[in-house]
Order: sequence, then C-alpha cells, then structure tokens
Amino acid sequence: IFCFRNEDDKEKAIAVLDGFKLKNRTLKAFSAKAANDPYKTKKSEGPVVVDNRPVKVRLQDAICPYATLSYEEQLNKKLDEIKSLVKRIGFEITKANKSLTGLVKSQVEKEGFVAPIQEFIKSPITRGYRNKVEFSVGYMNTEKSGNGDNLEAENGVSVAENSAS
Repeated sequence: IFCFRNEDDKEKAIAVLDGFKLKNRTLKAFSAKAANDPYKTKKSEGPVVVDNRPVKVRLQDAICPYATLSYEEQLNKKLDEIKSLVKRIGFEITKANKSLTGLVKSQVEKEGFVAPIQEFIKSPITRGYRNKVEFSVGYMNTEKSGNGDNLEAENGVSVAENSAS
C-alpha cells in the first residue's frame, strides 16, 4: 500500500509497477478504493438536530444532568451505573485471564456481581451540599508577579502566588 501526493504520481507508479516481473512473479498494481473518512460519514448520517432549549437548560444538562432529578432518582441512576461497570469488570477479568472464569462465575452466583455492591450511605442534606469543580492548573511564567511563579488556571486567571519565592 502506497500513498501519493497527487493523482498523476499515483497513475505513473501504477503504470510502472503493473506487470513488472520480480523474482519470477508478475506484480499487479491498481488503485485501491479509499476508506471512508469516519468524520464525514458521521456528519452525513442524518440531519443535524438543533437544540432550541434555552441556554440555561442546555448548560444545566451538560454540567449536572441529575440536578433536576429527585435525590432518590439520582442515587438509583448512580447505582445502575455502578452495577453496569462492575458487570463489565467481571467480563474484562474473564477475557484477560480465562483461568479466573470459574471464580468470577461463582462470585456472580453468590453476590450477583463479581464484587459486592453496597447501598449508598444517604446524606441527610440533599440540596446545595455538593459541588465539583475541575481546573487545569500549573506553573506559568508570567510577568505579573515579577518572580514568574504564579499558579494559574488554564485561562490565565491567577489562582495562587508561590509564597516560597
């Protein structure tokens, strides 16, 4: 398999190689059908769906999709996710090490899963107690502090100055 810069180079190579004799064999050269670009295929699968919901609702769904659910519904969804992951772990263990298949099966028969899953410890406070924020942080050389050792978020917002300097 070869890739060429342009169609002319490809055609010249095919003309030279097709029928060429090498070690008592005749080479066959031809233009192969290019594989479909997966990105283009995905885009062309159907019409683009436009989300006309208000920005606040779209952000809410993207950032914290369980926020509109009751506390019990949130716990049930999370428990279902954990069960699904533990089932997959059992499958992956047997796939990676066939000799553990019997152990995994006996554990599944005994516990229902490869590992016991405990119920959640419910919080007495169900609103306004949880938060999770993720930042990409690191030391960046800046001229703001003079010493160049500010701890900054990815967007350049100063998080903390290095007090050791």
